[in-house]
Amino acid sequence: MDVQGGLRPGDVLEHRYRLLQVLGQGGMGRVFVAEDLRLAGKRWAIKETVPPIGDASGFLREAELLARLQHPMLPQIVDYYGPSERNRCAYVVMELISGVTLDAELQHRGGRLPAATIVRIGSQLCEALVYLHGQKPEPIVFRDIKPSNIMLDEKGRVRLIDFGIARRFKPEQPGDTLPLGSVGFAAPEQLRGERTDPRSDLYSLGAVLYFLLSGGQYAALRSGPLAVHCTHAPEPLLRLVERLLEQAPEHRPQHAAEVLDALRALELKPRLESMGGAAAAEMSVRSEPRLMLVGGLYRGAGATFAAVCLAKALAQAGVDHAVAEHPVIEPELYALLDGERRAPQGYAFANERSAADMTAPATVWIEGYTEWVASRPGAEADDWTAEQTERWLGTIRRSVVIVDIGDRWRHPAVATMCDAAAGLLVVADPSPSKLSRSQVQALLRELDGLARRGVPVTWVANRDAPSPRRGDWLRMLPAMPAISLPAFAPQRMLEAQWLGDVVPAADEAGKAAAAAFAAFVQRAFPRGITASGPRRKSIWPPMRRSGSR
Repeated sequence: MDVQGGLRPGDVLEHRYRLLQVLGQGGMGRVFVAEDLRLAGKRWAIKETVPPIGDASGFLREAELLARLQHPMLPQIVDYYGPSERNRCAYVVMELISGVTLDAELQHRGGRLPAATIVRIGSQLCEALVYLHGQKPEPIVFRDIKPSNIMLDEKGRVRLIDFGIARRFKPEQPGDTLPLGSVGFAAPEQLRGERTDPRSDLYSLGAVLYFLLSGGQYAALRSGPLAVHCTHAPEPLLRLVERLLEQAPEHRPQHAAEVLDALRALELKPRLESMGGAAAAEMSVRSEPRLMLVGGLYRGAGATFAAVCLAKALAQAGVDHAVAEHPVIEPELYALLDGERRAPQGYAFANERSAADMTAPATVWIEGYTEWVASRPGAEADDWTAEQTERWLGTIRRSVVIVDIGDRWRHPAVATMCDAAAGLLVVADPSPSKLSRSQVQALLRELDGLARRGVPVTWVANRDAPSPRRGDWLRMLPAMPAISLPAFAPQRMLEAQWLGDVVPAADEAGKAAAAAFAAFVQRAFPRGITASGPRRKSIWPPMRRSGSR
């Protein structure tokens, strides 16, 4: 690659970033470690590349696109600069990730990684692909998944580190501009210069899994069945890799979510098989999703706001979870989150995920550790049944499922969930007229009864502010609120919602809300997801859950 006119260690990019050393170099450019001259002690990774002649505007469009991505397995891009008259190179400033690349880790381990570790790596890569392929208006195809572009950070998490040839998938485009990709990991259609789509990334994922399972061999050079080269791999994993490596895209799995489901099932199975009798049954029960219901004492108390705050705290703690809007309440989550822009194409709304025999995975909306399960706007379903709720919950495969029930505690489809829940969060705000209503007082007695039966009930004081009557308000509740959410300025709430963020996180009030829920998560899950809270009767039918999404 011609990098004449590029920068060298010691140079300063745009009067801000001093290049310290070359971190890596390949066919698509160089990566530098740079120090930030404005933020003392801060270091970044800076990718230097030469865009195709006449395509500077295309580079800027793609860089702007990638800078908007937010996912824990993708590096955060913070700045970018196009070519200039004096320098043909373009630069992308991104998060500097400490860790080791996957190929280096395999070499360090003598070419052998445990199958369980490989499955976990595959699952995390799939989560990133579900996010990328779900982008709007078109999916983002990474196109260069290979071990040297995959890093294990200091916490053991998978990170995709090079977006050099990622592109939007445009159905009307007959082929890619250039047949880019890494031999040994690129899909056959990519190497031929034909059109790539999300299934091309799934082929590359299969090639990476094969590389890890075989101790460093390339899938394209294999002969004979996979089992000959991957002797320590479980048969279901080999079958999945075989499907991913099909030459024709239509013969591969069609969605990353489908592959993610299969890998997650493999993650659980070895743990169960290694245990005997009662221990396996215990693990199976504890592996069920933990159901958390979030509701308001009355409409407008702030249940949706509290559910999103809880989701942010779980994401910060690294817990995979879902926020599900129960179909019996008036839909608002999709609009609040700017679903028209952020939800993936073909997204399956909450009230469309109740089929008893779902034969294909639903298109899910995953951002980082959070899956959003929103109802279709204008589709409130008051006739929703408890049986439909069971089937619906069975399509959500996350460790924690937060269900926003609004103020519909007494609806039959909601009431049956309360005794099965791992916890209830009840939201109230300082509105004396609403608190004194007879139906609210009756609901308070019912919630107190649930608490006496052993269902953990946590009270949330929303819009809590210093006031001479604050004590009177709190005494109207059956228990002192464990979570206090401050009042946000109405203008800031509106601004945040127009940006698709329910919680204005940068405000002092937002920081206080985050701290309150972080403390709750620490109390509720003191030893992680599987060990905290009482065991309860599950409302997920195990046979129904196993093949659905």
